[in-house]
Amino acid sequence: MYAFVDRPVTDLGNGDRFALWAMRAWVYALGEGRCPARALGPAFAQMGVSDALADFHATMAILNRQPREKLALAPLGDHHIAEDEAILLALWAAAATGEKIGLQGTLKLMVDVCCAATIWGTLERAAPKLAALDLIPSGVATTEGNRP
Repeated sequence: MYAFVDRPVTDLGNGDRFALWAMRAWVYALGEGRCPARALGPAFAQMGVSDALADFHATMAILNRQPREKLALAPLGDHHIAEDEAILLALWAAAATGEKIGLQGTLKLMVDVCCAATIWGTLERAAPKLAALDLIPSGVATTEGNRP
């Protein structure tokens, strides 16, 4: 998580930027009174990951409705990664690499235990679909352009 906090969005790889944009766009659409899944559908289709949208939407919906503390995501055009966004990016990255123990512990701090298990399932289903097209968060690029 700390690898992401307050970093410029330009330091992110494609998967990280897509996930960050999708999270911010989901919150923006909801704030505008639109269905977030419907609003994000065209972008997920364009990127070839329509089959991950339902699980992404479910994850965001649970985090929005059942948080222990309200999550704060930055506006769409913000150039830095907010703390809650960093946590969510780290969760997506952990799901992609199978870091189940750390992921579940973090989720239990964010939502009730029953919700944490549900979110783990949605992340676990969506992560391979996103990873197959290199659209899963993987960390911040180093100065040499490599991943940590």
